[in-house]
Amino acid sequence: MGLYRGRRSLQNALLLLRSTTETGTDLVEPPAGSQLHKYWELATGKRQLDYTRNTGSAPGKLVTALIYPFSVNHPATDPTPTLVKFSNRAKGAMTAQIGSEADLNHATSSTIDPIDRGRKFRAATITIFNPTNTETEVTSQTLGRKYKKRGGSSYSYPFGNTATDTLRYLEVKADLLGKALAKNADVTVTFKPEFLP
Repeated sequence: MGLYRGRRSLQNALLLLRSTTETGTDLVEPPAGSQLHKYWELATGKRQLDYTRNTGSAPGKLVTALIYPFSVNHPATDPTPTLVKFSNRAKGAMTAQIGSEADLNHATSSTIDPIDRGRKFRAATITIFNPTNTETEVTSQTLGRKYKKRGGSSYSYPFGNTATDTLRYLEVKADLLGKALAKNADVTVTFKPEFLP
């Protein structure tokens, strides 16, 4: 059985239900109605998650941007940018959430055709969650627990280095954090580093 959504403790609990003499790989079914039974249904493929994405976080149509990756040594002249995509909805809110394309080091023009680095490449991103003052009680599809979900909208933006290769990831990250909080001190800001296979 593979791990489901990183729930290692739940998988271990399922394995502990097996007797000490059991040698098979089948998982023992926990008591019906228990939270562990809910997880067992997912782990054994008897149930699938069906999430409806909140309209405040749905990306919609994608648009392109050009960035210079942090992990590539750019030539001093005519560096080649990388093509990345992000949501048109986020682009429309860029001024209110973070600032301008220049703040994210998006190249506005290039005389060289950009590189499409494929699906494995992941640009560094900043995600800004702009909360509302509402909370809704929802039921977890994984375990069936009730919890409070904070309302709001999230926006994710790719960012990169300069064409002259003068900045580092941590510098740009700190700068963007300051810019996002200056726009709205109540937002939650998270980052994902660049991944270049």
